[in-house]
Amino acid sequence: MFTRIEESAYKTQGFWKYIIQELVNHAPLYKNQVIEFRLVEGFTPLPEFSEILDRSNPNVPTEFEIWDDKKRREDRGSCLNFYIHAKVKGLCYVQGSRTEDGSPLNTTLQLIVSDPGKIYQEAQLLGIAVPDFELFKVGNSSLSPQFDEVSSKIIWGDKIIEIEPNSRHFYICKVAFNKPINNPISWDEIADAEGGIKGKNSFEKRRKVNFAIHQINKKIAAKTGRKLFAWKKLTFTRLT
Repeated sequence: MFTRIEESAYKTQGFWKYIIQELVNHAPLYKNQVIEFRLVEGFTPLPEFSEILDRSNPNVPTEFEIWDDKKRREDRGSCLNFYIHAKVKGLCYVQGSRTEDGSPLNTTLQLIVSDPGKIYQEAQLLGIAVPDFELFKVGNSSLSPQFDEVSSKIIWGDKIIEIEPNSRHFYICKVAFNKPINNPISWDEIADAEGGIKGKNSFEKRRKVNFAIHQINKKIAAKTGRKLFAWKKLTFTRLT
């Protein structure tokens, strides 16, 4: 039997929100802080598991796969462990996990906080209230801006800047946040990401990108008092 987690399922999204809520419940968070909690089937949220019968091996009876509770529990536990490792990357790392014998699925999870700021930002995206500690304030050098492509928002500390989806502003942010800080970005990279920019010549097209960057900086500065991009000759960079 093949087991997997359905990432787009309602239960899985609810499970991820539960994990972030559990982390925020321990606020204020600190780097290298240890947070331990249990995940118990029937008592705490869990992701949506799909179990698909393996018909490729005629020597394994279907009934055996379905009624082998121990194997099914082990497979779900392994699947859950892999999912959590991948999902918390950049926010925490998994110090350890332990699945108890017996039914139902019962896992103890230890997470080590690696970036408190990113956890708070993820919480804000999920609609989870974040306490107004000084650590969250814009201007704290340990808290870098993030761009969420799905919601099309820049999250900078406790400030959220809306970016119009599929706009030039969106593609500027998408390209820039996939590059290292202070890495030169050519205006034609934005044109390529956007699928082309209308204009009589390259000067006019470059000017349109320059103007869009100026608009983004102005929008961000209105909320944070800082600018995100700097233009220099034929390229621009992300400052932080």
